Amino acid sequence: MKSAEMLGDLDERIRVGHIDVPGFWVDVRTNTSMTSDDVISRSGMRPRDGSVVNCYLANDGAIVTENINPGQTILVGTNPPDLRVPINMRISPLEHSFYVKWERKVGDSGASVGSGHLADGCTLWVPCDEGRAIGSIRSAVELTREVNSNGKMHAQGYTYRNTGNPYIPGDLARITTSGSESFRLYDPETGELSIPVKIIDNNKSRDVKRMSFREAKHKEIDFGARFLWGIRVLSWDEERRRVLAFVEEDLTW
Repeated sequence: MKSAEMLGDLDERIRVGHIDVPGFWVDVRTNTSMTSDDVISRSGMRPRDGSVVNCYLANDGAIVTENINPGQTILVGTNPPDLRVPINMRISPLEHSFYVKWERKVGDSGASVGSGHLADGCTLWVPCDEGRAIGSIRSAVELTREVNSNGKMHAQGYTYRNTGNPYIPGDLARITTSGSESFRLYDPETGELSIPVKIIDNNKSRDVKRMSFREAKHKEIDFGARFLWGIRVLSWDEERRRVLAFVEEDLTW
């Protein structure tokens, strides 16, 4: 069962995707209903060439004819969506190079969240070790994006390496927990979420903030499911190109 806090958060946003851009999502923060035209404008999905687009319900593809309420998920496009592909499987990572200007400590495990502006003005947030990323230029992949009520955009992602192995032991990242690309990391060689991630089965760490797959799933029962898990890389298998990791509690809950 989802926590009251999590349900309240869902009730204060309209999630907007684009039919022609799989995996790109914008959360429009609002506590009141909005017209389709307002949702299209606030989400930044109005075509520059002036072409007409509509809002469609993500669950059944029906065109929206009334106001859209907080908590609903909408798709924007010129034609109805092909719902043969489940909505939670439409993930398309976006690659960026950005300057980490700020850093905020998270919990007491030594983890932080770094942030900086992208070219389009959006602020990208990535997990990092305290003091390790601030003031540097990093390669990163964007997973999700939202628009606050003041119109400012915020994205969630993680960094990777462009030279040598993309990930090494100790690296922090995020993985999606649903869809065809769940539990996979971004591979700069393929441009896709194609590196399999195995979360340790048992608690092999003395640090209670580092969780096994079983512990993380049990925590979801108490605090609600998480679409993104924060992870720390334990090992990188260069031959098979895959990762072993554990869940970082401070970056997930």
